[in-house]
Amino acid sequence: MRSLRLSHLLKPGITRKLVLINLLLFPIVISLTVVSVLTVNVLSGLRAYVAGEGLYSKYQKDAVFNLRSYVETADEADYQRFVRDIRVPQGDGLARRELQKPSPDLEQAARFFLEGENAPEDVPSLINLFVRFRRVRFVDHAVRLWADADRRIQELVDLGAAAHAEIVSGGAIPAEHKEQLLARIRTLNRELIDLENTFSRELGNGFALTSRVLFAAMIAIDGLILMLGFLLSRSLGRSIARDIGKLSQSVSRIAGGDLTARSDISSSDELGQLAHGFNAMAASIDQAYKELKTARDAALQSSRLKSSFLANMSHEIRTPLHVILGYTDLVAGELGAYPDPGLVEYLDAIRRGGRRLVDAIHGILDFSKIEAGAFELHPTAANPGEILSRLVRDLSVLSAQKGLDLRCEIDNSAAHATILFDEYSLSAALTNLLSNAIKFSDRGSVVARLLRDRNGALRIEVRDTGVGIDRSYLPRLFEPFSQESSGYSREFEGTGLGLALTRSYLELNHATISAESERGVGSIFTIEFPRDCEFAADGAIYHPPRLYPALVAGALDQPSPYALVVEDDADSQRLIERLLGESYRVLAAASADEARSMLEAHRVKIILMDLSLRGSEDGLTLTRKLREDARYEKTPIVALTAHVTSYDRQRAYSAGCDAYLSKPVDQTELFATIAELSSARSEPAA
Repeated sequence: MRSLRLSHLLKPGITRKLVLINLLLFPIVISLTVVSVLTVNVLSGLRAYVAGEGLYSKYQKDAVFNLRSYVETADEADYQRFVRDIRVPQGDGLARRELQKPSPDLEQAARFFLEGENAPEDVPSLINLFVRFRRVRFVDHAVRLWADADRRIQELVDLGAAAHAEIVSGGAIPAEHKEQLLARIRTLNRELIDLENTFSRELGNGFALTSRVLFAAMIAIDGLILMLGFLLSRSLGRSIARDIGKLSQSVSRIAGGDLTARSDISSSDELGQLAHGFNAMAASIDQAYKELKTARDAALQSSRLKSSFLANMSHEIRTPLHVILGYTDLVAGELGAYPDPGLVEYLDAIRRGGRRLVDAIHGILDFSKIEAGAFELHPTAANPGEILSRLVRDLSVLSAQKGLDLRCEIDNSAAHATILFDEYSLSAALTNLLSNAIKFSDRGSVVARLLRDRNGALRIEVRDTGVGIDRSYLPRLFEPFSQESSGYSREFEGTGLGLALTRSYLELNHATISAESERGVGSIFTIEFPRDCEFAADGAIYHPPRLYPALVAGALDQPSPYALVVEDDADSQRLIERLLGESYRVLAAASADEARSMLEAHRVKIILMDLSLRGSEDGLTLTRKLREDARYEKTPIVALTAHVTSYDRQRAYSAGCDAYLSKPVDQTELFATIAELSSARSEPAA
């Protein structure tokens, strides 16, 4: 385990690569620093010694002047001044000779410079210049010039000493010897001046050369650092960019749907670890996708089975309900003006039970479509006040049976409001709220009010004085299949879908609903409409268009024309025959072949077509084929079926049906539809 960890630490990651680059640059930076320090020392030594040479030259000139004066005047004071001045650059002879060796002793060299009255802080620079760089050409030349100057200075010292001995012993120097001595002093002085000038020029040229060389060296080192840093960074950047590019390509492939894409980065750095994690994630996504696909297929199959089950259930329940409610209305009509009170009560109970079943089926189907995202909206211009008034009128009989005061109140500010809304959704939502208010109220009143809030937005309030709802239950009030243990509970009938559907109807149209309630006091449900759904008011109340006009008495032709009912359920056939028997001679067919035979034998004015038929052809197939036949292309065809999904409605219209009615059918709507189509269509061909 330790070896694995150590090997992992030794593997170069991106951070480690950057550290390695810095480590590689570190020696170069150190070298640059050393060169910089060396440059400062050398140049400082040159400047210091050049400055010192100026001082030495002054002393030397003073010494020569004093020696000449001494030779001429034999003044002892001039000799003493000569001895004092000539010793400044000379220093200790041993130290001077030591400095002129190819490899002098550093301690002796330091003594020489200190005794030569150089500043102590300049001594290291001078040692670096004249000792450590002795092999440099200009330094070696300068030292040789220095040695020549020392020999001439030593000769001056010897001349001065000889002159002093001669003057001390004889009192004066002979004239001829004096001229020779002065000539030699002048010659040595000129030679020293030439040597000093040459020495200064050599040091000056060396200073300039050293400055240029060191400056060029620093520039070169800087350039080397920049180039090396650039190359290393470029190499690392290319490596990182290449790996990132590979990773990006793999991500793009996965984003494009290729879940088999993997990154082939094999490095052990952070990008390699990222690629490894990416590959693991891609594998997980691929596996999850396969599982989701399997689950999706299963869910789709389940959804298809559920949809098929709901459609079949709806069909199987609606078909007998169509017969039950149809015959209930017929029996109620047969009672005429002398109804039996008991029979009327029984028929009303049958009608209420049937309508309750129809409402339950509608709710279940709507909930299923909303849950599947297949609920279709048809927004139209609607007047909420008119819709609310109509629903209150429709439910007034139910409220009167319970002794409730059902009222509709519309504020003047909202009376002419027109909104863009799906009318079915709004009617269903209001019907649920009003029905619940009536159902859960045994006394008092139910008030539906259309008004505007303080911000001018439309709202509808439904207030009741019913059993109320516990405050703790309010957060779950609009959940599907949720019912309170008391109040809105199972002691009342219902599927538990009403309020959930109400909220869904409204939210699909961007409206909201809220509830306030207190147990034993009553409830207030508030619908709030968005401001952008309302049209600009023009003072006129909008009247929504009716799908079918009302039946006009006497509109049907005489003698009675033929009507063909294509229906596979015998009870439904007989019901339609009974309903249309006073105005039509009704022909019944249970299959497509029977329908064709009857169409061949009779001139049919209208066809009522069920979608499910016996035999190999259904009602939609038969409708398409009839529309392809010139004899029946204008014959009105009304789809009358228990298949009630929006998909079934669309297929019916696409096949060529002129209208669509669902079972159980409303008789008024049925006759209105037939009257409209019969007057609008021309006679079929013979």
